[in-house]
Amino acid sequence: MANVAYVAAGVRTVSATSSQLTTGVLGEAVTRGQPLYQSSTDSKYYLADGNTVDPAPAAFAAYALDTGVENDTISIQTGGIIYLGVDVTQGMVYFVSDEVGETESGDTALASGLNPTVIGYGNADNELVIDVTVVGLAIYP
Repeated sequence: MANVAYVAAGVRTVSATSSQLTTGVLGEAVTRGQPLYQSSTDSKYYLADGNTVDPAPAAFAAYALDTGVENDTISIQTGGIIYLGVDVTQGMVYFVSDEVGETESGDTALASGLNPTVIGYGNADNELVIDVTVVGLAIYP
């Protein structure tokens, strides 16, 4: 498959009561809807990257719910259900893409990046359930 063509203006948390929402300080410019990782060095949030030898940038931590630049404090979503402005496919597993700051769907993520990391899966309402511990994922060569 390919990167999710999210629409920044349409990105939103589905339920504030059942989602894990917080704030975070940015280490670089990000756009609403991009996946982020948290640096262990400065605790700031950076664009996730599944195509690096260092596994840290591939370790999904949150989605940006705002657009911002370095040192801005923005709202982020670490768990629950998020709508990316476009429908996602029910049952499809989504990963940190091998393209910086992107979400990738399907098994091509497993072959394309150095550190494919699960973000979650599509539900029946075409929303993304953030679940980095997806169980029952079968990976075939």
